[in-house]
Amino acid sequence: MSGGAPFAADELVSAAKLNRKTSTLSDNISAETPLPGQIFINQQDNGSFLEDDAIFRSADNLSWKFLSMQKHTHDSDTHKSGGLLRDIFTKNLSNFLYFNKRMGMSGSEFAYIVSSGNVTGALDLTSGALKFDTSANANEYLTGVLMGIPLTFTKYSVAETDMQFTGNITNQFARFGINMESMNISNNSTAKYGIESCAATNGNWFVVSADGSSRTQQDSLKPLLGGGSQKTYRIENIVGSSIDFTYSTDQAVSKATNLPTVGSTPKNNILSFGIKTTDTNSKQLFIWGLSMIGES
Repeated sequence: MSGGAPFAADELVSAAKLNRKTSTLSDNISAETPLPGQIFINQQDNGSFLEDDAIFRSADNLSWKFLSMQKHTHDSDTHKSGGLLRDIFTKNLSNFLYFNKRMGMSGSEFAYIVSSGNVTGALDLTSGALKFDTSANANEYLTGVLMGIPLTFTKYSVAETDMQFTGNITNQFARFGINMESMNISNNSTAKYGIESCAATNGNWFVVSADGSSRTQQDSLKPLLGGGSQKTYRIENIVGSSIDFTYSTDQAVSKATNLPTVGSTPKNNILSFGIKTTDTNSKQLFIWGLSMIGES
């Protein structure tokens, strides 16, 4: 009998069944002929598996999987809890970039590129958000930029914000993303990804990416909402696969062309928000929070 079901009374022992119900020590995983569900303990490093790794064969016998850990909280220095969260961050401190400002956004996080002294980026006490305001003069703009250690395009990265556009949805231009252009310069093909909305097109949010040679955009079919409610905007670089844009709880929109896969952002433009009006009506972005994770 080759199955892994419990033994019945007086059932003859089957080697295949025993192999499914016991752990097998192995010096060379790649040389094994496993059965579905069979568990192996590595005796030495072998390929991508390390000594003492406990793995099992998938039910379809097509792949190896690690034995799952139980639910844990990283609140104590034990195997059961998964070790201290502090140690996880400490050991990986130089391996990732992390920005998390989910409460109390203020204008001090950003450097500003503005058209005049009339535009502002300041905490709005009524809404509790950081407000970017163009003022009511035609062609006024405001770009808020995060600067610092460059973010690499060769590794996964993600940025998410809670944001709201306010104002009439005509004669407006808005942007959010990684190394996106400031509102005062023309589009370029430097590596980037993000979203933008322009009333001159159709007012929808477009997913934008550039690979260093070409810059293209894809309509997400998600409209910019003048005076709409606060929404969550999430952009992800799935390296070599797609730029994914998630609007609120909707299914992600994936863009698979002109993906940034090499190089890094410049130090003076890791991530930015931008807003512009091309008429004499003011436009605003309200920003409640921002999170970003990537690598340098």
